Amino acid sequence: MSEKRKYRTSRTRSERIRSGRLRRRPEGQRPSPKEVLAGAWASLREASPRSLGASVGPLLSLALAAGATGLTLGAPMVPVAPVNPVRTQPLAAPDRDILLICPPAAGNGLEVADYDQVRQASLLAVQDGATASFEGEALPSGSPQVQDFAEGGVLSVKHNGSSPAEGMGHSATLMEAGDLRGLATAACTAPRSTAWVVAGSTRPGSYAELRLSNPGNTTVTASVQAYGSTGPVDLPGGGQVAVPSGQTESVYLGTSSATSPDGRLAVHVTTDGGALGVHLVDETLDGETAAGMEVVSAGADPATEQLVPGVVLVEAEQQGQAASGPVSSDQPLVRLANPAEVPATVKVSLLGADGEWVLPGAESLTVDPGAVFDVSLAGVAPGTYALRTTSDQPVAAAVQLVRSAGEYPARSGALLHDRAWLQASTADLSLGADITLPRHWGLSPQLALANSSPQRRVVTLRAVGEEWSSQMVLEPGATAVPEDLPETVSALTASADGEGVHGAVVVTTEVTGETAGTLVSALPAVPGAQAQASRHVLLR
Repeated sequence: MSEKRKYRTSRTRSERIRSGRLRRRPEGQRPSPKEVLAGAWASLREASPRSLGASVGPLLSLALAAGATGLTLGAPMVPVAPVNPVRTQPLAAPDRDILLICPPAAGNGLEVADYDQVRQASLLAVQDGATASFEGEALPSGSPQVQDFAEGGVLSVKHNGSSPAEGMGHSATLMEAGDLRGLATAACTAPRSTAWVVAGSTRPGSYAELRLSNPGNTTVTASVQAYGSTGPVDLPGGGQVAVPSGQTESVYLGTSSATSPDGRLAVHVTTDGGALGVHLVDETLDGETAAGMEVVSAGADPATEQLVPGVVLVEAEQQGQAASGPVSSDQPLVRLANPAEVPATVKVSLLGADGEWVLPGAESLTVDPGAVFDVSLAGVAPGTYALRTTSDQPVAAAVQLVRSAGEYPARSGALLHDRAWLQASTADLSLGADITLPRHWGLSPQLALANSSPQRRVVTLRAVGEEWSSQMVLEPGATAVPEDLPETVSALTASADGEGVHGAVVVTTEVTGETAGTLVSALPAVPGAQAQASRHVLLR
C-alpha cells in the first residue's frame, strides 16, 4: 500500500536554513562533494509533487557527475540558468472504448418508514452507430433509453472506427412527500484512481454514504480520507476499503467521533492502482422536517483555480434565507477544502450575465491546513452564475443550492427544504462534454454554461437521437442559458472553440399538497469520449 500523498510547498535554501535543515558555512569555505550530494537529495525531499518531475532530472545528473568525476569545486560555482515552469497540455489520443459507472437511486439510508412512496428512473444514451452494452446486455444507439428504475451498473461503449464511443446517462430519485422529501439526480461518470467529493454532512439527522464501484477484473483497495471543519477525520479501519471485482462497497461517513460538530464534509479517495466509480449519497432530516437528499458525483481534484458552473440563485425567502420566522437548517454556500499542510488563501468570485465580480467579504479567505470551510452566498442577487476560486494552494470547491418551502410540521420552527450540490467542473468543453437533461415526471432541467476565459467562445450543442443542433456565443467571464433548447431533448453533446467553457444542469420540480414547494438537484457536464481518451504531456 502506497503512503498517502502529502501536499507540501517547496522551501528555498534560506527558509531551510531558518528552520534548521541547513547550517551556514563560514564565508569563503566551499562545499565538499558529499555536501553537494546531500543538498541535492534534500532538495528532492522538499520538492512538491508538482515540481518533483521537473527537479529530478537535473539533480540526478548532478549526483552522477559528482560520483564519476569528483566534481571540481575549486573553481567558482557556475550560475544555474532558470528553469522554465512545467505545464501540461491535453492531446487527443486515438478514439477508444469508454466505461462509465451509473449510480443507483439514492436509497434509504435514514431508514424512514414512508420510503415506499419513492419514484425512480434512469436514462442511457449512446451516439448513433456506436456499439454499447449496459451490465452486459446490448444497448440500442441513437434515441435515449428511459427506464422506470435505477439499479445502477456499468455502461460500456465501443469505438467501431466510424462512430465515436460517446455514451452518457443518469439516475433520478423523487420523493414528493415524507421524511425523505427531495429530488436526487446523479450522472454516469468514468472510474477514477483519485477522486474528490466536496459535499454532505455528518451533523445529527444526516446520512452520508460513500459508494465505491469496481468495474475491473481484480479487487481494488481504496484509501478514504475524510475532512471536517477542524481538519482530517479518522475513519474506522483507517479508511481502507477492499472493493471486489464487479461489486460496490459503501462507507458510512458518520461513524467517527472525530467528525466536526458542524457537519462539514469533504472526502478524498485514492486507489492502489485500479479505478473506481465514486459517488456520495447525502440524506438529511432536520428533526421531524425533511431537509432533502442528493447523490453527488466526484468533482475536480484540488487546484489553484476552480470553476463551479450552474449556481442558480433565487429570492432569499425561497432558499432558506428568510429574515424572520421559521428557519432552514441549510442555506446556499460555497464549500472549500484545503488538503495542504499549510494554510490556503482563497479568493471567491462570481461570473454572471454581465461579467465577473468578487464575492463581498471573500477577497482573501484563509482555509486552515486539512480543513473544510463554508462561505455563505447570502446577499447575492437572484440569477445564474458560475463560481470561481483562485488560491495560493490547491483547494477543492463546491456549491450548495437550497430551495425552501413552508414550515412543517406546524409550529416546529423549521422550513421544509431540498438541497443540491454542484462540484468543481471536470469537463472543459474544448475537448467535448456529454450532458443529460432529466425530464422524468415533468422535471424542469436548466442548462447553464460559463466562460472563464478572457476570450469570446462559441459553443455548439448537438442532440443525441434527434436532428437538432445550435450554436451560441459566450462573452468572456460570463454565463448564459441556451434559449432554444427543445423540451424533447434529453441528451446532448457540447463543444467549444477554445478552453475555459464549462456547464452544469440544475433540475427542479414543483410538488403540491401538505408539503408543497420546489425540489432541486444538479448534474455536471461529463467529459466526453475525446476528453477521456486525451493524454497530458509535459511541456517545458
